[in-house]
Amino acid sequence: MMIGVSAIVAVLILEGCSSSDDSGGSASPTGGTAASSPAAAAWAESVCTAADGLRTNISDLGSDLNVRASPSPGALDQVKAQLGTQVAAITASVQDLSTALAAVPTDLPGAEQVKASLDASANALKASVQTLTQQAQAVASASSATEALSLAGPAVGALQAAASSAQAFASSVTTATAQAGGEVKAAFASAPSCAKLAASPTATSS
Repeated sequence: MMIGVSAIVAVLILEGCSSSDDSGGSASPTGGTAASSPAAAAWAESVCTAADGLRTNISDLGSDLNVRASPSPGALDQVKAQLGTQVAAITASVQDLSTALAAVPTDLPGAEQVKASLDASANALKASVQTLTQQAQAVASASSATEALSLAGPAVGALQAAASSAQAFASSVTTATAQAGGEVKAAFASAPSCAKLAASPTATSS
């Protein structure tokens, strides 16, 4: 992640110069076996897919910049255009997460409590993302490389905070659903996207 941010700063300088829980057969808090219903499985998959998508888009901010190593008159414009695209992807991912959480199956035991817990964590994540997008948009709106470079520091700090919040949300998914037990725990434990979400994020290599 930080390699991508470093790429932004480098370009601006050049321009200025020129879980492991067992879900099978465990007892739910109210008795019975923890079998995942289709509705529970679909909800779990959508929440984890949206959360991992948002985490990935945050991590990707500033990466894969299509700029040449040597400074050129259009380098800053390229950086600004690509940042704009990446910020738009983050904004869309936030909406996807909100939509996924809101689609909780109302007849699924324990699901509303899990949603309430995840909503609280999601609100903290959304606040950090809002700060990040504001800082990134400020960089993208800079009228010169010098101005953009002066705004890059706060943007880096906001990126680190948002990445931490995204990982905290991923951890809250594992914790909240495990505590809920029953179908909710089984659904989130067996969803492929939730296994991916529970894994440590891979650092950006670009």
